[in-house]
Amino acid sequence: MSPEQRAHLDKVIAVTEQLIESPILRDLPHHVAMDAMLTLFSTYATSHPCCTANAALACERTAQRLTTRAMAIPAGTAIH
Repeated sequence: MSPEQRAHLDKVIAVTEQLIESPILRDLPHHVAMDAMLTLFSTYATSHPCCTANAALACERTAQRLTTRAMAIPAGTAIH
């Protein structure tokens, strides 16, 4: 990983940690918080045309990871 890529990843991790610990998300039901973050992502990506294609690719990769993870969750796991 190049120094530029590492610096970018470090910033992403720092912002992600701040968002997850944010009081605005802390008391929300998980599904509301996730829907809000997806809406923010989509709105931000489509309002910045220079980012839209990369955002779409990131969504496809994320969907693959989530699908793989969901398939590994045991049947009957509590859903809330």
